[in-house]
Amino acid sequence: MVSKLSKNLKGQKMFQILNQVQELERKGKKIYHFELGEPFHKTPKSIPERMIKSIQKGNTKYTNSFGNYELRECIVNTTKKTRGFKPDI
Repeated sequence: MVSKLSKNLKGQKMFQILNQVQELERKGKKIYHFELGEPFHKTPKSIPERMIKSIQKGNTKYTNSFGNYELRECIVNTTKKTRGFKPDI
């Protein structure tokens, strides 16, 4: 049984928009997605394998809303080497 209060939950705005867009797609509309950044390609096999290993090591907590600091640092260092500039992290 679902509570009456739970029927009033609307969820995050971005998912409300995505639901509306998907409904338009089901009706045959051509949609160009910019709302959530869903990948349009297959995930390389190594990525889910590394994710599973990370979860097994206990890395299951939320990260900062800006993302994992060590990953951002790595991106900055790589960008600095390959593009010649250092983005803010």
